[in-house]
Amino acid sequence: MKRMTLSDCLCYVTGKTFRNMLSCYGPFIKGYNLTVSQLFLLLALYEKDGSTPQELSSKLALNSSTLTGILDRLENKGLIIRQTNASDRRSTIIRLTQRAKGLKEKLWAIYEEVNGNLCSALSQEEMEALFSIMGKLEARANEMQNQT
Repeated sequence: MKRMTLSDCLCYVTGKTFRNMLSCYGPFIKGYNLTVSQLFLLLALYEKDGSTPQELSSKLALNSSTLTGILDRLENKGLIIRQTNASDRRSTIIRLTQRAKGLKEKLWAIYEEVNGNLCSALSQEEMEALFSIMGKLEARANEMQNQT
């Protein structure tokens, strides 16, 4: 029986593709002194300013320590602030600063340009199939994580 190679591994191939796609954002966000992770966190906040860390962690699939580091760096850059949640003083909400709000259109345009450029490699039918397949894989990975 032939042994699997890395190129046969779904996680390896998708991970490699994922890293290559993320690197496409680098030249566009370099002038904003942002990492790709910071960009995506800001995009999540543009969709829902006032999110809790737990909501952001779930939306971005980040563990709490990774999220905390990204939040710390964005706070140090003056792009977010942490506030006590008025409805539950035990929790925190993350808000965009005016500076971050001023970057919204530029950062969203970068996101749309890079994503659109990547998507242009696929037909509409291929995009729909890809999203369907990725949804199935994510659901299966969640099942496997809940079994352990």
